[in-house]
Amino acid sequence: MKESYVLLQEPWIPAVSLNGQTSFWGIRPLLEQAHTLRAISDVSPLIEYGLYRLLCVFLMDALQPKEDFDLEMLLDQGQFDMDPIDAYLTLCRQEGVTFDLFDEKRPFLQTPFCIEWDKTPKPASILDHTIPNGNNHTHFDHRHNEQIAFSYAQAARLLPAALIFCTAGVQGYPSSINGAPPYFTLIQGKNLFETLVLSLLSVDDIFDFDQPPVVWRSTMPVEPKKIVIKTSWLYGMLFPVRRILLCPNPDSKTVSQVYLSQGLNYQLIENWTDPHVTYRVNKKGRFPWRPNQEKAPWRNLNDLLNLDRAPQTVRRYAKSSFQKYMELRLYGVQTNQASYICTTCHDMKIPVQIIGDNSKIKVIKKAIESSEAFAAALAKVLQSPEIPPQAVSQAVQIFYDSCEQRLWKLCDALALPETEASLYAFYETWIAEIQSEVWAVLDQTVQSLQLRGRSLLELTKAQGLLFHTLKKLK
Repeated sequence: MKESYVLLQEPWIPAVSLNGQTSFWGIRPLLEQAHTLRAISDVSPLIEYGLYRLLCVFLMDALQPKEDFDLEMLLDQGQFDMDPIDAYLTLCRQEGVTFDLFDEKRPFLQTPFCIEWDKTPKPASILDHTIPNGNNHTHFDHRHNEQIAFSYAQAARLLPAALIFCTAGVQGYPSSINGAPPYFTLIQGKNLFETLVLSLLSVDDIFDFDQPPVVWRSTMPVEPKKIVIKTSWLYGMLFPVRRILLCPNPDSKTVSQVYLSQGLNYQLIENWTDPHVTYRVNKKGRFPWRPNQEKAPWRNLNDLLNLDRAPQTVRRYAKSSFQKYMELRLYGVQTNQASYICTTCHDMKIPVQIIGDNSKIKVIKKAIESSEAFAAALAKVLQSPEIPPQAVSQAVQIFYDSCEQRLWKLCDALALPETEASLYAFYETWIAEIQSEVWAVLDQTVQSLQLRGRSLLELTKAQGLLFHTLKKLK
């Protein structure tokens, strides 16, 4: 008998209730009870965001809110009306879409088998970026890839992330529609229902909505390496950058092998605007904001606050919300070509009043730039053969941690109604505080190293240099 695992009802999506209990849901019951659940929750930030993005695309195709007013009305309802969702599922069934993981003709979020393109199955572990594979180091996991098998639910959870967080690989494997994976931003609501609605856009805000249609309704073949320079919003959100087909083991109800090969190649990332991504602009053009483990997210806060660069969902929230704060979660993975370096997940709580306020954003930008300049000066002073590099790195990190705490306090202060003159006073106070912190960190580092003789004399001279450098920066 052919295997079947229909994602509409099978319990595969992990969600936390309002009282903190974790349970697993199919797509339909999850949406029906979204107002009673706190959030989607997975140990992997990549899987967690992938599930959010999948549900976001599902809801956009099902509900198609025409304008922002429709989204505001949806929020006011407090829960999803299942009638339009059930009507959408009926339409999908009429088109032959079953949401079955192992449907022979239209396996959900996969490509049907093609003898021309699908040659040899690979270990299913290749779908999980946290498992050592290829360029990714072993660390503490020493299992052979052939020994790893996923339950049907686990395999299903890996599919969205496998498409969204792709890197460029060997033999011409293309990266995702965003190029190297960027930071994805989700606004956190009071419950799962609100978070999902806040992740949507109105159709009027989208240039090309559904031609081609969403991947599970599309009948367009996923041809390896086929160059694409333009796509629709629905198709692009889960762009098939890989051909993926799970191979089930009926006896154990697991997946240990998968067909995986090149998919479509989206070449012009400047033609794509992701609604959950912040964009940075320099002389070379516009680029998605990407994770960097050497640069904490707060050091790019000014881009996130700028309405010309912020995610489209953040822009809409800032214009329409009456809340005092906007709570965000950033999901990302830093990559280097085909290697995955580190996975990140950051929470932020930003006063809504400062979003889009150019004068206040300028103060925040200057505050961040000054902290980076002071940190560079501190590192330069500590450069000595007698001082271990890790001591220098630790000192700089301590300084940055202090700056981050002060920056959030600065944001709260800037959210209050102030004049332009007082904005300058805020910046002057910031400079004075972080300058004091530089000296405090330097003194703490010197005392911990217990330097003597010539090394201490050289450091004393360097402190004089630091004084003049800080004075110039100020």
